[in-house]
Amino acid sequence: MELRKYERYESRNLVDYAILDEGGKEQSRALARTLDLSIDGLRLETREPLQGDTRLRFTLGLKNHLIQAEGVTVYCRSEERYRHISGLSFQKVEKSDRRKLESYLEQLQ
Repeated sequence: MELRKYERYESRNLVDYAILDEGGKEQSRALARTLDLSIDGLRLETREPLQGDTRLRFTLGLKNHLIQAEGVTVYCRSEERYRHISGLSFQKVEKSDRRKLESYLEQLQ
């Protein structure tokens, strides 16, 4: 049974992300890429595993736009030694960035 509210679209995009502590302070930074996107989350491929409920602040590259947002990991599974897949739920996305994301997803339909 599918639990997602929104359809996901396969899309490879670069992501610059920072892991945040409980106070919102940046702990570390890394690069990753998306495997798919929806209006409320994404699937992320990283070199290092992310723990569940990890808070991230990230910049997502969508063609000619950069989207800045925050999210929380809902799962992580290891595929290979340096390939880890995480599900990320968006928590904070500015309205203007959400409109850019919506427009991008419409083009993928």
